Amino acid sequence: MFRPARSLTILFLLLAPAVASAQSLDDAVTSTLGPWVPGMVVGLEQRDSIQLLEAFGHRAAHPDSALSTDDVFPFPGLSKVLVGVMAGVLDSAGLVDEDAPLSTYLPSLSPAVGRATLRELLTNTAGLDDAARMEGESWKKTLDRVEDDALVAGPGTLYSESRHSLPLAVRVIERVAERPFDELVSETILHPLGMSSSTFSLERARTEGLVRGVQRTNDPSTPTRLVEPVDTVAGLPVLFTTATDVLRFLAVWMAGRLRCPGPGQPPLVDVPDAAVSQYGSGASVRTYRGRRVVSVGGTTSDLGSSAGFYLLPRSRVVIVVWSVGEWPGAVANFTLSRVADALGAPAATAPAPHSSAGSDGSEVPLPDPAKGVGTYRNGDRIFVLRKSGGALVMFDGARELPLTTVKPNTLAAHLPDGRVALQFELLRDAEGRPYLYYRKLAYRRTDDSIGR
Repeated sequence: MFRPARSLTILFLLLAPAVASAQSLDDAVTSTLGPWVPGMVVGLEQRDSIQLLEAFGHRAAHPDSALSTDDVFPFPGLSKVLVGVMAGVLDSAGLVDEDAPLSTYLPSLSPAVGRATLRELLTNTAGLDDAARMEGESWKKTLDRVEDDALVAGPGTLYSESRHSLPLAVRVIERVAERPFDELVSETILHPLGMSSSTFSLERARTEGLVRGVQRTNDPSTPTRLVEPVDTVAGLPVLFTTATDVLRFLAVWMAGRLRCPGPGQPPLVDVPDAAVSQYGSGASVRTYRGRRVVSVGGTTSDLGSSAGFYLLPRSRVVIVVWSVGEWPGAVANFTLSRVADALGAPAATAPAPHSSAGSDGSEVPLPDPAKGVGTYRNGDRIFVLRKSGGALVMFDGARELPLTTVKPNTLAAHLPDGRVALQFELLRDAEGRPYLYYRKLAYRRTDDSIGR
C-alpha cells in the first residue's frame, strides 16, 4: 500500500469522512467489494507525483491472500492505446505515413480496403464492418478475408467501430518495423520508461504473480468461477502490467514526453492538443464538469478482470482503477467526481466531444425516412426496414415493430406493449446513400455497393 501525506486537497476529499451525501473512498470501496469484485487497486497521480496507490480486498483464487499494489493484471485496453502510440512513433520517425493508402504497406489488400489509411484504422473511420470471426479461425485468416464486401462505408466518411481495425493496424506496424508488435513496444516504450513489471509474456506474468480473474455463473451453488488467462484478446497481444507501471506510462504520455528513437526529437503525443482518438486507439473523450476527460476501459473483459483509467490533461491528473471481477463503476465514478471537486471550475469550458456518426462530427439525416426501406447489414448483424400499411416498420424476423420519429434523424422501434425496444439513426453518406447507425456501428443497405 502506498498512501503519502494527506495534506493535498484532492487526497483529502477522497479520504475524508462522509459529508452530506458524499462518501469517502474507503466507504465507496467497502460498498463495492463482494463475490463479483473481491479486490481492486486504485491509483492517483498528479504532475508526476503519486498521490494515492492502494489495494483493497483479496485475490479470487486465494481469499486469504490480500491484493497488493504490485500485483500483475491483464490490461487489454492499454494494448489498444499502444497500437496508436506505436503508429505515431513510426510516423514521426518517417517510417510510415499515417495518411498513405494501406496498400502502400499491404499490397495484397483488396482495392477499396487498400484505399483506407492507417489513421482511419486508428480512428475507426476506415469503413470496415464488425463481423464476428469464424469459430476456431485464427486472426491471420480473419484479416486475410477482409475484402471490399467488408466495407459499410467509404474509407474516411464516417465513424463505425470494427474489431478488424486495430489488428490490421498492427499488421501494418509489424510490416514496416520488421518485427513483432510486442517486441517493438517492449524495446520502444516499456524498457525506456522503466516499466519493469510489464510484459506481453503470459508465462512471465504467471511467475510474477498474475492475478486470475473471476466471472459470474448461473449456478447458485457456485456463483463465480475462476478464469484462465490468455495472451491475446481481440487480435491484439495482452499487456500484463501493474498499477504503478500504468501510472508511469500515462503520466509520460499525457505530458507529451513520448519521443521517437534518437535525441532531439519532438514530443510525439500531447494529449491536451492532439486528437486522442488518433494516437490513443480505444480512448474516448468527453466533457465532465467542464473538463476534458480521456478514458479507456471501464468494462469487464473476458479475462474476468477490469481495468480502466481517466486522464484530466489540463490538470495533469491520472486515475487508474483495476479490479478482480467486474468493473467497480461506483468507485471509479466517485474518484473522478471528488477529483473534479478538488480541482474546481476550469478556467474555460472544454468543448464537448463531437458526435461519432460522421467522421467530421456531422450528422446528415435522410430527408424522407420512407426512402430508407431496405435490408441493412454490418457483418452478421441485420436490420430490416419495410413499408406496412403505408408506414415504415422494422421487421425483427418474426414480427413488425412500428417506428416513431424521435427527432429528424432518429427513429424508435416499439414493442407490442408500446415500450421502446431500441433507437437508431437513419442517415445518408456524402454520396446520398442511406445507412443505419446503431450503437457506434454503421449498417450498409445491402443493395448499395461501396468502393466499386
